[in-house]
Amino acid sequence: MTCKKCGCKNFIGLYRVTETKSVVACTDCMTPHFVEKE
Repeated sequence: MTCKKCGCKNFIGLYRVTETKSVVACTDCMTPHFVEKE
């Protein structure tokens, strides 16, 4: 997974939205990303 804004690959977990979806943030620019788990 790569940040859409700055291109780095370091993320921290923020919170879980549902059983299959989480929100993580890039550690460099703090851009939120939705992560869907399979």
